[in-house]
Amino acid sequence: MKKILILTEKPSVARKFAEYVFKQFKEKRFGKARYYIAARQGQVYYIVSCVGHLYTLAPAAQSFPLLDYKWVPVYQAERRKAYTRIYLELLKKLSKEVDEVLVATDYDIEGELIAYNVLEYCLKKPAKRLVFSEITPRALKKAMENPQGLNFGYIYAGIARHVLDWLFGINFSRLLQREFGIKRLSAGRVQTPVLRLIYERELEIARFVPEKYYKVRLYSKYITVDHEKTFKDKKSAEQLAACGASEAEVLDSVQQELVQPPPPFCLSTLQAEAWRIFRLNPAKTLRVAQKLYEQGYISYPRTSSEKYPKDIDFREILAGLARLEKYRKTIQRILSSPLAPKEGEKVDPAHPCIYPTGQVPKKLSRREAMVYHLVVRRFLATLLPPVKVARHKIRIRCGQLLFVDERLEVLESGWLEVYPVRLGKQYRPLPSRFSCRLKIIEAKTKPPPRYTPAALVKLMEQLGLGTKATRAEIIEKLYKRGYIKGRRAKITSLGKQVIEFLLCKYPKIASVELTREFEKRIEEIEKGGKEMLEKIIREYKELIKSLLD
Repeated sequence: MKKILILTEKPSVARKFAEYVFKQFKEKRFGKARYYIAARQGQVYYIVSCVGHLYTLAPAAQSFPLLDYKWVPVYQAERRKAYTRIYLELLKKLSKEVDEVLVATDYDIEGELIAYNVLEYCLKKPAKRLVFSEITPRALKKAMENPQGLNFGYIYAGIARHVLDWLFGINFSRLLQREFGIKRLSAGRVQTPVLRLIYERELEIARFVPEKYYKVRLYSKYITVDHEKTFKDKKSAEQLAACGASEAEVLDSVQQELVQPPPPFCLSTLQAEAWRIFRLNPAKTLRVAQKLYEQGYISYPRTSSEKYPKDIDFREILAGLARLEKYRKTIQRILSSPLAPKEGEKVDPAHPCIYPTGQVPKKLSRREAMVYHLVVRRFLATLLPPVKVARHKIRIRCGQLLFVDERLEVLESGWLEVYPVRLGKQYRPLPSRFSCRLKIIEAKTKPPPRYTPAALVKLMEQLGLGTKATRAEIIEKLYKRGYIKGRRAKITSLGKQVIEFLLCKYPKIASVELTREFEKRIEEIEKGGKEMLEKIIREYKELIKSLLD
C-alpha cells in the first residue's frame, strides 16, 4: 500500500485538508505537533504541517564580510523558533515510512521554498505539487486530482531572495550595530532604499518655503466656489473681484454617464482600501487576510491579479453568501440578471484575484470582520450594474466673472448599493439667480505630504521595490527598528542618522536602482534555472565584498 505525505504550511490548513478531502481520518499527536492519517483509493495519507519555514540561513564561517552560508534548522538559528523542532522531528520520523510527498504549502515563492528545503534536507522523497487558491472542499479535491511538478523557477527565485537578503542584511546590519552600538539596528536590500525615500521626502518638507497666494471666492447660501485664477499679490485679486456683482446667474449643462464597478481586489488594492476606510495598516491587513484564507473564507491574498479564475462558480459563492442576511437582497438582485463580472487589467500567473469562497464564518474578530466584509462587498460590487450619474457642469456668472464647478447626481445607485464611495461633490439644485458676495481668500502653498503606510506600499510597487508579499512587512520593520514613527511616516532622529551614515559610506545599498535591478535578475533566475542562480549569487557576493572593502 502506497504511503503519501501531504505537506501543508500551517497546522490549520492540515486540519482543513483532513476534513475536506477525506471522509474519515485519525488525529495523532507527536509531542505538541498534531498530524492526521487517512486512507483514499487504496493509499494511506499523512497530513503534516510545516509551521512556516523550518530551515533558515546561518553563517558557515565567522569572518567579515560574511559571504559563506549554510541552511540549518530554524530552531538552531533562532531561539524563539524552538517550537518548530518537534515538527521537524515528526517529519524525519515519517520520512522513513512514506514513499512520496504532495506539497500543499502556499503556491508562491516562499511556499515553494519552505517545501523544497524540507524535501532537500529532511524528507528526501519524490514530490509533486498541489495547486489551489482557496481552502475549500471543491478546491482541495480538484488539486488532489491534478498534482503537478514542483515549480523550480519559484524555488531558485526563493533561494536567491533569501541568500541575497541574508548577505546584504547580516553584513550591513552588523556594520550598523558596530557603528552605533545598538543591537536592534538593521539594514537591508529593500529596507534601506525605502528608508531613503522617507528621508528624501522629509528633506523636501524641511526645504519647502510656503508662498502666499490669493483667490476670489463666491459665497451664497446655495453654493461656495473659487475662481480658477490665483494671484501672488492681493491687489490683483481685488481687481478681479471688483469685476463681480452682488447677484449671480446660473447656467447648468448636464451629461449622463455610467461609472463602472471597481475591479476585484488584488493585495495592494485591498491594503489601500483597508487603510482608507479603517486605517488598518498594510501589514495587519495582510496578516488578517492570510488568516481568513487559511480558515477557508477568502481566496489566496498574496496576488497581484484582478482577474477571476476561469472555473469560478459565481452562483455557488452567491448562494453561500446569501446566508448573510445583510447581503440577501443584493444577491437576489444580482441573480435576477445575467452575470457580467467586472475584472481589471492586472494578471498574476500563480493566483487569481481575492474573492470570498462562499463559506460563511460563524465568528470573526473585529479586524477579521472588517477585512472579510470589505472583500465580500467588493466582490458583490463587481457583479452589480454600473452607477448611472448626471454630471452637472455649473457655470455661475457674477458680473463679468465666470465661476465653474462640477457636481455629480446619482440617478441609479448600481454597485454603490453595496460598496459606497464618494464619486464627486454632491449635486444640489440651484435657482437660476441668487444673491452672492465675493471675498478675497489668502492661502499658502503646502509642502508634499508624508507617506502613509498604504502610500508607501503603492510607491514601492511603482518603483519595483520588494514583492507583493513583503512590502508591508518591510514598512512594519522600519517602525519596529525606530527609524520612522507616526500614522504618516516621519523619519526619527535614529532613522536620519542611519540613512545619512549609509548614504555617506555605502550609497549603493540605499540605491533604488540596485534593488530594482535585483528584481529583474530574480525574473532571470525564474527562467534561467540553477546556473543563473549560482551566477547571480557570485556577482552579488563580489558586489558586497567590493562595497565593504
